Amino acid sequence: MLVLAAVVALIHWRIPVAESGLRRLAAHAGLADVAFAIARLDADGAEIDGLRVGAALRIGRIDLDWDWRNLLSRPVARLVATGIRIDAAAIRELIARRAAEGGAAGGAMPDTGLAPLAAHMPAIAFDPTTVTLPLPGSAGTVTATVQGTVAADRSGAIVARGRLLLALGRTRVAAVSADDVRLDGDFSLRLADNVLALTLPKPVDLQARQAKVGPVTFAPVALTLTGAMSPVARLALDAADPVGSFVAAFDVAGAPVAVRMGDEPAPVTLPFALAGTLRLANRAARFEGRATGTGGAPAIAIDGQQAMTAASGNVKFSLAPLRLGAGGVQPDVVLPALTRLRAKSGAASGETALAWDAAGPRGAARVVFDGVSVEDADSGVAVDGLSGAVVFDSLTPLATPPGQRLRIARLDSGVALDNVTLGFQLLPDRGGQPAVALESFEAGFAGGRLAVRGGNVSASGDGALSLAITGVELGSLLGDVGAEGVGGTGTVDGTIPLRIEQGHIAIDHASLAARGPGRLSIRSSAVRDALSSAGKDVALMLSALEDFHYDRLVLTVEKPADGIARLRIETFGRNPAVADGRPFAINLNLETDVDRIAGSLAEALRLPGRIVGAIVRRNR
Repeated sequence: MLVLAAVVALIHWRIPVAESGLRRLAAHAGLADVAFAIARLDADGAEIDGLRVGAALRIGRIDLDWDWRNLLSRPVARLVATGIRIDAAAIRELIARRAAEGGAAGGAMPDTGLAPLAAHMPAIAFDPTTVTLPLPGSAGTVTATVQGTVAADRSGAIVARGRLLLALGRTRVAAVSADDVRLDGDFSLRLADNVLALTLPKPVDLQARQAKVGPVTFAPVALTLTGAMSPVARLALDAADPVGSFVAAFDVAGAPVAVRMGDEPAPVTLPFALAGTLRLANRAARFEGRATGTGGAPAIAIDGQQAMTAASGNVKFSLAPLRLGAGGVQPDVVLPALTRLRAKSGAASGETALAWDAAGPRGAARVVFDGVSVEDADSGVAVDGLSGAVVFDSLTPLATPPGQRLRIARLDSGVALDNVTLGFQLLPDRGGQPAVALESFEAGFAGGRLAVRGGNVSASGDGALSLAITGVELGSLLGDVGAEGVGGTGTVDGTIPLRIEQGHIAIDHASLAARGPGRLSIRSSAVRDALSSAGKDVALMLSALEDFHYDRLVLTVEKPADGIARLRIETFGRNPAVADGRPFAINLNLETDVDRIAGSLAEALRLPGRIVGAIVRRNR
């Protein structure tokens, strides 16, 4: 009779007894702020409503199914959790408090496999689960919504499958920011023998209303991983510091990524491959890896770290020496903005270092050229034998320290400059684009030298400078400026002040003078036709200029930015075969093509900023 009464009482009081027992278990585990209600408890299973563990965990409902005949082998056959909400920040605070109270146990997880656990594990379904994760520092908060199942397979591994949706409102990490970011796709997780394998079996979509990387803004952004990524992590968890002992070595096979930026009708496909190791230790995430592309794209070594509790970190990208031209790659493989440059030979390498903290992002870079020969497909300008290193001490805005040096064996834009040496500093101008502050410029030209001792040329090509000419052969100079039918001998020196305005060359009273006597020959039919009706004295002067032995010669050049250059020849001398060698003082104005020389010079002077300018303008 007493046994029957006890059974009846147990059935009647089963729910209060079970609730009391579960609360005692929670209190023993250090979870004092726990609330729940058991709505059903019988021989087939149970229903738990409104489970809450402080601010860390909330579950709307848990349905448990069991079979009393299997209580010793698999106590719960099926578990369905609905309306799960997890606050990772609150969990982190709870773990920290428990550790401070001495409640955390040390010791590493034994690498014994999961078969014993999997044998007793029920089939679990969760729909939906929402996890709120704070990003390091003040970068923002990400919300993950997951739905799917967890079950053990025949090998004893635990497998989770489902769909993942990540959402970020506004986030900023270093020089990268984004608004309204969403990532959506299927996933599969397999855990066996402390090895966690993640697979994304279908395309994963990443979208953002706007993304900004340094000075470049993309709006909107739509990125799709069209291949499966399969990172694999080997877990070596320590109960005292699970985050501090995580190591993930992964190898992502080549998977084309489709990127659509702005209003472009078709996406750009970027094949890539990534391999590396991610380590979480000493409250920091450290990544070492290598990114490669297909079609001759270069390999880039990546080494960086990010503090887990602050918005500080750094990353370094290194490009090994890359062969250009025949048997190598073209510049646009490295930077798509350089499609108009075609390489013939040479090599280039470089590295970029970025760092960020509460004060903001910082960056530096170094680019090395070794005998690079390229041609601009638009202008036809050819650069042969470009060598030297350029160091950038700031990337936003772009700037270099003083004393940068480049050497060019030959620069040809219709007029050839040889053995060019260029000293400069790159500074941001008022518009934020880089400008070239010239420190020195020298080049071989027409048997003499050209030199610039100071000036500024912006990335757009605008600027002002003063060009010194020393020891230039008169005949070569007259030929290069396009003075038809004009030649001569002798050596000239002088100064040419240049202004470059919206790609046009302007010259303000350039003056060149011959060092001593020489010969001048003008046999231009255009000049003779223009002056044919000017009288006998002019006809006599034209005859004398066919073989004029000058004692003094001065060349003056004037050219407006939007007009034709005027070459004025002032000379004194004679023609032994004309007028019994009587001396003449002659002033003659000619139209010339001075742009050929000035344009060639301008190409050399704006070379350091031209690549940067092309990138900035293309991505605006």
